[in-house]
Amino acid sequence: MRKKRIQKEAFAASYQEGLLKSLLGRVFSPSQQSREQIPLPVSFDLPSLISPSDEQSIACGTLMWYLSPAHQATEEKPNETPSPSRIDEETVRNAFRRTRKDMEQFALSHGFQLHDLHCTFLGMLLNTETGAVAIGQIGDGLIAGLHLGLGAHQLVEAPTTSEVGETFVFTQSDWEKYLAVRVYSPEEAAGITTFYLMTDGVTDDCTHPPPDDIFRRWARDIDREMRKEEPLPQKATKLLRWLATYEVKGSWDDRTLVVVWLTKELSSLFTAKFVGS
Repeated sequence: MRKKRIQKEAFAASYQEGLLKSLLGRVFSPSQQSREQIPLPVSFDLPSLISPSDEQSIACGTLMWYLSPAHQATEEKPNETPSPSRIDEETVRNAFRRTRKDMEQFALSHGFQLHDLHCTFLGMLLNTETGAVAIGQIGDGLIAGLHLGLGAHQLVEAPTTSEVGETFVFTQSDWEKYLAVRVYSPEEAAGITTFYLMTDGVTDDCTHPPPDDIFRRWARDIDREMRKEEPLPQKATKLLRWLATYEVKGSWDDRTLVVVWLTKELSSLFTAKFVGS
């Protein structure tokens, strides 16, 4: 059976569509020859390019944190040591399967079929007890990590089609054939302090040289901005504003970026277990 590929449909995405979302419709990526580079260094404190009348339209972000059952058990019974949850490739695949079922129910509840939706999907699980990381990706975009010694680098490589402007999608019937999954043990993940999950609208802007180290510089800048001593809602609003307003010639794809950073205490704890003399 011929591999099913979905042609990405072009559309003009306005900055009002720059909300942080985990599932997105895909759009056609312009030729890299017509693109410029993302402005460096990145700073969230530059003057806003948005007119006052439109400021409210993007002044929103979604913040969510999850307190694991292990942490809850520790708070309720501090004398008991919880058993860390184990994550493996099947954990990731099951999470993707459950998400797809939820999408199918959503589609049916709105009167259409799942195959009418075309979206890629990127996901990550971080065990805050052990430092282990599991990630999965289908379609374009990028999942990367910033390592203390190795700098920023891609953490999983998803299958790609042979045709420009096409991508495998989460909603096609044979999606599991094109799902890339990678699990990093606590030892392998030690030293990674920040994780980045992004759609190709951001990936294309921050990974193509010159300069040759553009992605490492971009990742360090984002990490610095997110670690500033500011309330989380303020950081979310600044990140959203930056995504909506930075200007790069040839960049008009949707821009979604999720940044997950470990506190210095947590990062030091994981790293001290496996890195050092």
